[in-house]
Amino acid sequence: MSVIWHHGAWNRNFGDWVLFDSIQHHLRQAAGRDVHFVPVDSQRTAYRDELIAKLNAEADLLVVGGGGLIFNRPEDNSVSGWQFNIRPEDIEKIKVPLVVYGIGYNRFPFDGNDFPPVLNTHLKKVQDLSALFSVRNRGTRREIERRGLDPQKIRVVSDAGVFAPSTALKIPGLDPQRPVIGINVAGDRPHHRFPGRTAAPADEERKYYEVLADALALLVKEQNAQVLFLPHILEIDEEARPLFRSRLGDNMICFKEALPQLYPPAAITASFLVGAYDQCNLVLGMRGHACLLAYGRGVPFLALGGHAKTSFLLEDIGLPGRQLSTDRALSGELTATEAASIITEALHDKEARSRQITTLEAARAEFDAWNRDVVALLDRPGKK
Repeated sequence: MSVIWHHGAWNRNFGDWVLFDSIQHHLRQAAGRDVHFVPVDSQRTAYRDELIAKLNAEADLLVVGGGGLIFNRPEDNSVSGWQFNIRPEDIEKIKVPLVVYGIGYNRFPFDGNDFPPVLNTHLKKVQDLSALFSVRNRGTRREIERRGLDPQKIRVVSDAGVFAPSTALKIPGLDPQRPVIGINVAGDRPHHRFPGRTAAPADEERKYYEVLADALALLVKEQNAQVLFLPHILEIDEEARPLFRSRLGDNMICFKEALPQLYPPAAITASFLVGAYDQCNLVLGMRGHACLLAYGRGVPFLALGGHAKTSFLLEDIGLPGRQLSTDRALSGELTATEAASIITEALHDKEARSRQITTLEAARAEFDAWNRDVVALLDRPGKK
């Protein structure tokens, strides 16, 4: 049996577990046989001689990604400047083929710190030694080309979350006869998501959520809408739940409250989260995978805030600016009434939905070709 070490942020984020499950599902499908995967948590793993020796002895392939791994997390003490914690001089000690799979640029909009200088040389060396190298959007491609990587060796392949398998489920309290608006907010790093120009970032965050909650209350009244609150990270994403419930009452269903047995997030329950997105008529998403999952299910979506992850996706599918801006909400320019109007328009925008479906077809062809190329490395001549 072939063995793939699968390196990524596999810990607490439901969206990342969907990504984990989807990559493995599609690689097995492309291989046409069972493949054993060894999960490696990028945020808790440093590659030193002992671990590299184990990798070389046991694995047939090392897959790094997908997800927003081009992310400087000082708390990880990474020697690379991103979420592949291996010293530059040790990369060449990896003797099995290395595949960089659909990684993304993940710098927060108000993070004042640039990446460490080592990032550029490290990414370049990883690219040079990779059998295959791909990113998940054209925006990431621009960023790494600017950092000196070879554009001829970069493929753009959709995030695997777009094509994640789904499991149907019944969500208690959700009425299929009413329009369902899914909302995902991200509670981590408010000091990097909000500017802190007019107040503390936490206060700006609250003001932004109040605009959204009041807009959704208008949709409940005007469209008979129901709101599905979709936390990806336990507790952190749930901090805003009381604020939304205070405006929406019983018209809001929290996915975690309705089906607590699906939490904490894990690979085994990942497809149920996708099943929840299937039941939405529109999604408001702050996390990258909230928008990616909606896109892949053919569900219209609006991005919340201005993170590169969502902006790059909107650019790729030809819907730039389809977001509810934090700046406009904080300045008072984006009122709850205007936000409700934007959400209503998106809910009924057939042209945008058609664009999503058209771009999905082309993206799927490239995605399938990519997975075939990855598994072809498992049957390479001279394999140990």
